[in-house]
Amino acid sequence: VLDELEGEADLSPALKVLLADAHLQAGQFQLAGGLYAETADLAGAQLGQGTIAWVQGDLEQATQHLERSLELDPSLREAWIRKAEFDLTQRNFDSAAAAFQALSALPGGELTGRLGLARTSLLLGDLVVASEHIARFLAQAPGFTGGHYIDALIRHQQGDIDGAESALREVQKTQPDHEPSLLVMGAVKLQQGQFGQAEDNLRRYLARNRSSEAAAKLLAAVLHRQGDLAEVATLLSPYSGGTADPQLLAMLGAVQLQLGETEQAVAILERAVSMAPDSAMLRNQLALGLLSAGDESQARVMLASALAVDGQQYESDYLSALLYLKEGNPAAALDAANAMAAKHANNPSGPYLRGLAYLAQNKEAQASQAFAEALRIQQDFYPAVAHLARLAEQRGDVQKAASLYRDYLRSQPEHVEARLAKAGMSRRLGDEVSAEQDLQLLVS
Repeated sequence: VLDELEGEADLSPALKVLLADAHLQAGQFQLAGGLYAETADLAGAQLGQGTIAWVQGDLEQATQHLERSLELDPSLREAWIRKAEFDLTQRNFDSAAAAFQALSALPGGELTGRLGLARTSLLLGDLVVASEHIARFLAQAPGFTGGHYIDALIRHQQGDIDGAESALREVQKTQPDHEPSLLVMGAVKLQQGQFGQAEDNLRRYLARNRSSEAAAKLLAAVLHRQGDLAEVATLLSPYSGGTADPQLLAMLGAVQLQLGETEQAVAILERAVSMAPDSAMLRNQLALGLLSAGDESQARVMLASALAVDGQQYESDYLSALLYLKEGNPAAALDAANAMAAKHANNPSGPYLRGLAYLAQNKEAQASQAFAEALRIQQDFYPAVAHLARLAEQRGDVQKAASLYRDYLRSQPEHVEARLAKAGMSRRLGDEVSAEQDLQLLVS
């Protein structure tokens, strides 16, 4: 277009707009803007000026020009598309939906409008309407890659993981390296527990999008599930310096704690807390780091601040109870355990901690009642089973201890510690056959 039209003296207004469009696509905004200004009474010129203003960050001018373009020519499909996309970037979803709806009513605009309505409904969280739009779109354009990708996003948010995978496979039939699909497929494979495939998709995506913190966090989650903590730290560390994402820092800090890199972990977690001061979870993680560093007084301060931020979460009470037990203050630990149990009656950890506090006070009967309460809440809560069995054994009731392990193993037959404990009880009872059977199960 530039070769044909540039330098021509007597171009018609329509050809001037066409030449300006070519300059715009070439990134030559000044040349494009001059030609658009000469033809400002044409809808295409207003559309071009609106696009330049949008790219340059003048959102008010962009809005005015895009609306003026549609006033001059309500049938201009490209103007409705650009108006809708502009509204989406401004999170003005109702206006975007109206623009896509108007587009879908124009000759030749139905499919693009329908796809846009599906995207907008997805962003609004209206998955039912989004599904309806994408189903109608794919019925008319079953080979369009973008439609299957949007379908995958909708299904993923609906929790239909297998359906999301099927939709992504449709994309990858024709575009095996479709980058957004690689990212979503990584998330899908993580949820399916297929960690090797998740890692492959995410590494392929990151190879093309090295700055993507979202992909790095997903890959870190995959590597963590595979137990490769050192690789998680290696992956996330390059992002830590310039990130504004406290969740990424929290992931890195938690892994550093597990690796024994306490000083670095505390520094990273402090940054995360400063970025998200209203996150009790991050404060709890920092408290863990401070405990690992031996700074118990600051850990207690951080736990108290977490409770001040969110008094309904119980993790701070849990950690506080453990800290008080470590410090030899069972009365304070009991208060923290009771606070946790009051907030979350269906969590066995509250009564379990209460049992530990009673044990520290040599109140074995109350401890047994607390551990039994934890098991009423969750029958396979092993820490309570182990403590009840230990108390029974101390009373000389080895048969009771053995029965506790036996009952537990009916629901958790692969639990190694319980199987070993039961074998030990069987030997004490003189039942060498049962003990041998348990040990054979462990090595088979």
